[in-house]
Amino acid sequence: LEEEKKISLSFRIKPLDLAGLGESKLRSKAQELWETIVKLETEKYDLEERQKRQDYDLKELKERQKQQLRHKALKKGLDPEALTGKYPPKIQVASKYERR
Repeated sequence: LEEEKKISLSFRIKPLDLAGLGESKLRSKAQELWETIVKLETEKYDLEERQKRQDYDLKELKERQKQQLRHKALKKGLDPEALTGKYPPKIQVASKYERR
């Protein structure tokens, strides 16, 4: 795992050779690095906002499904919470008084 990480980082991180650069080239290099940082931060922000929106949408869809199941249970004459739980309601095949 560590070797894979090092290999991946070696591909992504380029060596920064500042030895023979003049002042103007250093400024342009700094500006280029700054633009890269800004671009990456904006992408990160966009992805975080997208994740928040998707989490909210999932929450809303779960709530809508729960409401539909409640309505369905009421139509069938069951307890409104019967279909919204983790497990479906128990179906009685025979009367509980039959086996006595």
